[in-house]
Amino acid sequence: GLLEDSLWFLARGLSVHAFEKNPYIFEKISYYLPIENLTYTFGDSIMLLEDSIEFLYLDPFFEQKKSKSPKNMDWLKHHSHEEINKELLCKKQIQHLVIKRYKHLPSFLEKNHDIIYGNKIRFELYSL
Repeated sequence: GLLEDSLWFLARGLSVHAFEKNPYIFEKISYYLPIENLTYTFGDSIMLLEDSIEFLYLDPFFEQKKSKSPKNMDWLKHHSHEEINKELLCKKQIQHLVIKRYKHLPSFLEKNHDIIYGNKIRFELYSL
């Protein structure tokens, strides 16, 4: 997206490695860089990740029943279809996985997990 969640993590003193698959979005965001403690990489995070990682936060664009998002988000969703390769993801040694999802969607993985609910979304927290 637009690095909003990455900026939230940065504001709390964390280092972030953010990935973007869409070349147009990557180019536009790159204009505002560098940002301290942020590494910004073009490509699929799952494919480019190291084999072992402590924490992974995924915030994919996902389909929703009716579009009530701002127009800029509609454009991004239309141009940023995202599928996560679950098979490849499960091969990585990830200690903690957090994925942002709409409330009405089924669980991302068929594993025990904790959930934090927001108004329209939820965060699924997995210890793998």
